[in-house]
Amino acid sequence: MARALIANPELISTYLNNGKDVPEEERCTRCNRCVGRTTTSPLGCYDVSRFGGSYSDMFCEIMRWNQADRAAGEENECASDSSPMPERPSAIG
Repeated sequence: MARALIANPELISTYLNNGKDVPEEERCTRCNRCVGRTTTSPLGCYDVSRFGGSYSDMFCEIMRWNQADRAAGEENECASDSSPMPERPSAIG
């Protein structure tokens, strides 16, 4: 259950409490990338396929869940940020 909550932190309130199934594209893929990064990186889902291949979207989602709670009406910084995060560098060699 922990990986499913990391992949979709609103799982209980959005789906299970309302008797809905989680859409396939929002489900945990059981890749264990979240587990492998727990000691070195912010907690979150690191399976870029869940974010349409966009590393920027993935990092925004991860950082959104690793920030202090916002006051009512405050925007997500990623949504208003005009400078996109850099894409993952390609492997050398």
